Amino acid sequence: MTDTVDPRRLRPWYLVVAAGLLWVTGLVGMGSSYAEVSYLRGDPSALSQFDRNLFDATRPLLRLQLEQQRAYLVALGDVHERAFPVALANLFAQGLLVGAAGTLMFARRDMRRFAVQVLLGNVAMIVVTYVTLAPARYAAREAFTRGAAALRGLPEGPERPPDDALDFLVEHQPIRDGGRAAAEGALYLLAVGALYRRRTRAYFDALGPSRPVATDGGGGDDDHNHDDDDETGARRS
Repeated sequence: MTDTVDPRRLRPWYLVVAAGLLWVTGLVGMGSSYAEVSYLRGDPSALSQFDRNLFDATRPLLRLQLEQQRAYLVALGDVHERAFPVALANLFAQGLLVGAAGTLMFARRDMRRFAVQVLLGNVAMIVVTYVTLAPARYAAREAFTRGAAALRGLPEGPERPPDDALDFLVEHQPIRDGGRAAAEGALYLLAVGALYRRRTRAYFDALGPSRPVATDGGGGDDDHNHDDDDETGARRS
């Protein structure tokens, strides 16, 4: 008889939540990075999509956001030499993040270290991207400021934001940019901390090939075969 424990009973609930969040974040990041890489390689489809969205957008704030995102994409082309390798590295890092999120649920014990390395690598890419692509962010902020100034000249209406709200959005652009990067990095670091918790380590240690533990009487088959061999030898003699 053997006693085995189903490793799924040891799986922490927070690991399921973290894997889901990381998987979604990785997919969104892959889509954004792929659009940047395609544009920097000369494909205008991403820019054309922004133009179509701007044509269909009716809300002023939505148009402001789309104009800011479009200006950021265009500004990446002005710093192509630094933007292209960063975008390509982000695409690779986000792809690894999607794979790591999947292996958190269906992995062997050595995959925990792989997930930690992927998470720390994505944190490093956040810092590199924020520092390296600062000129593109400045250009996007200027486009947002120009769009907000144009909204002030429009007549007041239910969809037109008040001037105080526009001033608030313009003044807090750097905080929003840094806040998004900090929130994404905090998510990755929290996931790293979750992977180092005692309960998580116990779960990953229980994964991999099962090693059943033999109970009393486990060696009876070998003794029986040995006795049969002795009986056969006696008959032949």
